[in-house]
Amino acid sequence: MNGSLPRSAFVALAALLPLGLSRGAHAEPPQMREHEASAAVRTESDDGRVSLSIGGFLQARAAFTRGTGPDAEEADPLVSLTRARLYTFGHVHDPSLRYRLMLGTNGAETTFQLFDAYVEKTFAPELRIRFGRTKIPVFRSWVESARMFAGVERDAATVALLPGREVLVMVRGELGHETLEYAVAAFDAGERHETTAIPAAAARLVWNPMGHALEGEVDFDDTPFAVSLGASALTGRKPTVAWEGSERTVDETLAGAEVLLRAHGFDLGGEVERRDRRTADGARWLVRGAYARADYYVPSLQSAFGVRTSMIRSSDPTLRDRDEFELDGGFYPGRHDVKLVGEVATARVGGSGTRELRAALQLQVAF
Repeated sequence: MNGSLPRSAFVALAALLPLGLSRGAHAEPPQMREHEASAAVRTESDDGRVSLSIGGFLQARAAFTRGTGPDAEEADPLVSLTRARLYTFGHVHDPSLRYRLMLGTNGAETTFQLFDAYVEKTFAPELRIRFGRTKIPVFRSWVESARMFAGVERDAATVALLPGREVLVMVRGELGHETLEYAVAAFDAGERHETTAIPAAAARLVWNPMGHALEGEVDFDDTPFAVSLGASALTGRKPTVAWEGSERTVDETLAGAEVLLRAHGFDLGGEVERRDRRTADGARWLVRGAYARADYYVPSLQSAFGVRTSMIRSSDPTLRDRDEFELDGGFYPGRHDVKLVGEVATARVGGSGTRELRAALQLQVAF
């Protein structure tokens, strides 16, 4: 897909545009609130015991990166279909037993892969039990759907420390009319990737003092005032991992603390993140990351403008230090279901004086 988008991608985007502009489209809320999802394509059995909805989104991106300095890596201008996601969801037997299946592509990949496949039983708003493949509930920027961002992509720190998806058992819910949100998950990570932990557990707790859970990164609704405070963590062990030429046992923890404030068009957020790996012989690799962002929505222009900064500090030889500053702007004729977002960013990489300049423009259509 380097250089140009296939014609079929433009046709698909054009076909989905009217669906995305419809006021009822809200295909994929954040990861912990899929039970609120609705879609433009939906059918239900006559007795109401079974329902089937189909949703999805496409992101087409044009990006340019230029590097300077001794370790700079030049990248050709790239036009690509960054994400193509198709999901089906609904309920069986009764609305309290829901399912979700999501397939799609990611980045430069052209083959479809399985992202989500789970069932969830709701006993009450305070108690929902989920089983299947889904996101590990660590870090707000990871739990939040990629289609809900104000910028083109997740911040650099979260991308470096992504917890990933796993087949897991999760207990979650909302207490006090969304004042407190929680999620606790357990899983056997197997051989998923280098941050594998066997066995592993993860948890996320979010406090919304005003009793209003916050979604996405743009305040379309002129919220009077709302605050969200959260923390998340993962811990586990991988018995054998190849590290510096030998097999070692690695204990790993991830931890994050988040804050989000929304008021009268302003949307402010930030998070600190940490990954700590230790081996039985005393070796240790520590990575710390953080980001902060501020966005403002202008209703008369259907547009938002923002700034974001992020940093990574690492003793892991596979991950370099990074400082990044980004300006972004977006046009939202269909809120997050139809939007055009652009960004310019500059980054300092490592300690050798290497710098990067990046510009990107992304069109998103969801249904």
